[in-house]
Amino acid sequence: MIDLSQAIISEADFDKKQLIEPSLFFCPAFISRRGERGKYLEGTGGSTAIILGYIMLALGLALLLDAYELISLGESKNPPVYVVYLNVLTDPMAIGFILWGKSHEKKRKILEKNKILKPNSPWFGDYIWEDDGIRDDSARNLMGSSIALYFGFWILIPLGWAIYSGWANFSMIVQWIIIGISTWVLYVYIRIIILAICEAYIFFNHGSSKLQFIKFPFLLSERFKGKLENLPENLSRMTLDLRFIIEEHEQHGKNYTFKFFQLFKQTKVLTKVPQQWDGSLLIEWELPNRNDFFTNLNAHPSQYWELEVRAETPRIDYYGRFLLPIYAKP
Repeated sequence: MIDLSQAIISEADFDKKQLIEPSLFFCPAFISRRGERGKYLEGTGGSTAIILGYIMLALGLALLLDAYELISLGESKNPPVYVVYLNVLTDPMAIGFILWGKSHEKKRKILEKNKILKPNSPWFGDYIWEDDGIRDDSARNLMGSSIALYFGFWILIPLGWAIYSGWANFSMIVQWIIIGISTWVLYVYIRIIILAICEAYIFFNHGSSKLQFIKFPFLLSERFKGKLENLPENLSRMTLDLRFIIEEHEQHGKNYTFKFFQLFKQTKVLTKVPQQWDGSLLIEWELPNRNDFFTNLNAHPSQYWELEVRAETPRIDYYGRFLLPIYAKP
């Protein structure tokens, strides 16, 4: 195990700066790797997912019965090919929505209970923290890309079949509109495919690293102590960025976009790593004396701390991001 005693430390930067998701090599920065974290206390995401899952499950069952001619969803006695494809793809997605929704609702109830029972310990009512640590986003990113890939496939098959079977009946204007829409959908899907390949390559080459909490939680104006485990063993240089981030929403009519702003940043660079080591790094960091820089994932806008780790390796570089339980003193 090594530590950061020999690291080069930058000055703390308190200037507000917008963060732009970088592209990693040829991997597109298409799906935000941050997103909304821990939004369990507000909104109806869990119950909506459960309802949607049951609707999709019913749809899949209806398509299956129609495919075996037990019921009829249309005038044709021979269901088209896409009916069978839709059924095969709909059922697993529906079950996934239901399971995710139930998990979301379970976490929401735990956090609501903690806010009442532990009012002086806000971290228990803010996020489902594990006392021993947190893993990086590599598995989350791969899962998100895979779900997007799956969902896109579920849309493209019936869309392609409908266009192919009815193309001759469309007017020239409609054909050009369909070509434009289909080109854009295909472009988006290709980017998702590239992103999924990149995430899979990173995950299966470097695995999932873990940040072990030596103390829980971390309090502002004190020291953040942790241990990174399962890092690549053959790295030559490591950069760690500690950031405090606020997520802001911009309204555009009925739509809104997320923007990420950094209110604090400090960097430590480890230029030399021993040839033989066990892949673990001891971290110690002085936190700023700013009680307004506390983690609040369920606020609008959300604000939180994260540790971003980058390391140079012979193939694709290592990249990890860890959400941190940093709060103000009670």
